[in-house]
Amino acid sequence: MLFNPDVVAFSSFSTSVVVTGIVTVLFGLFVTVRVQWSRIGWWYLFFAAMVALYAVGVGISYAVITAELSLFWDRVGHIGVALIPLSFFGTAAEILGCSRRSSTAKRIILAVAAAHLGAIWLTDLVLTGSYRVSWGWYSRYGAVGLLFLTFSGVVMVSVLVLYIREYRVQTDRLDRHRLGFQIAAVCIGFLVAVDVLPALGVKVYPVGYVPVALFALATGYAILRYRMVDITPELAATTIIDTLSCAVLVTDRRDVIRIANGKAHEVLGWPVPQLVNRDFGEAAQRLTVDAAEVTRTPVPFRDVERTWSLPDGSEVILSISASPLTDRVGHTIGTIYVGHDVTRRKRAERELQRLALYDDLTGLPNRKLFFDRFEVMLTNAR
Repeated sequence: MLFNPDVVAFSSFSTSVVVTGIVTVLFGLFVTVRVQWSRIGWWYLFFAAMVALYAVGVGISYAVITAELSLFWDRVGHIGVALIPLSFFGTAAEILGCSRRSSTAKRIILAVAAAHLGAIWLTDLVLTGSYRVSWGWYSRYGAVGLLFLTFSGVVMVSVLVLYIREYRVQTDRLDRHRLGFQIAAVCIGFLVAVDVLPALGVKVYPVGYVPVALFALATGYAILRYRMVDITPELAATTIIDTLSCAVLVTDRRDVIRIANGKAHEVLGWPVPQLVNRDFGEAAQRLTVDAAEVTRTPVPFRDVERTWSLPDGSEVILSISASPLTDRVGHTIGTIYVGHDVTRRKRAERELQRLALYDDLTGLPNRKLFFDRFEVMLTNAR
């Protein structure tokens, strides 16, 4: 239907709006991927998607032939309008680190958004109809529609106040730059109010899609530039594993290695890419004969010392511990192996033992070793 010339006649006025919406949602997806699908990323993607829905719906409404179709697509676009305050507020709460404290405010905004959506689709109180202008069709707002837009403005002002308050108390230069960028982005977003003029009958081309898109793009750019990634258990776990001074291997229920940290490469002599997705038994072939028991030792076990042969012919002594990895219902889904390199400690212990029993200069047994062996012989003789 959208490519039927009998129904839709796209022009530069409508195409520019639709393209802007598509670019916005694609950039939102890009940002979300770059910040590892974190909560900030998800909220920002929600925000960008709602801005894009508004732009695409309104852009198509300019291009359709009939007033009825124009009103339908304008209502589609106003789904984004209804949900932009919630998505924007949620994104700001994640950026400011007050997501939990703002849960009540989110519920209120969600309730207003639901009422807004209901009024758009079930009544004519928000969009009262469409009229013809030079760039296509445009919808008029009723009193209820203006009321909802006023509420959206209140939400934006509230977020702006939160940003300014946080900016004033911040002493860190980077945080001040980040918040200053966000304040500027919100101020740009206020320019979307220009779209209210044609909704009230003033025949000026509604360029509000430009500032609202810039608002969304600037917010995403700030998230990327200042790497505003929320700290989650998953993210922390990955970082912790990589910074541990011991080798860590995580296998699945088939004993195939799924996770290996950098220390595993250093201690075991395998490059990490060669360790991952390799059978643990195959990786354990570099263990000496007595150490091959590791793959057959029942889990869990702790501090089992085994020798590992490196490719250069040297050997390291590992103190290996293993624990089962379970899911939420307690089913074993894998095993976590942790190996501490105790080679230096074992060598130091052997050296201390040698110094205690042998003369350091001649290398001959000393009195302590003589009497130790003498007592053993006496015991055997008796």
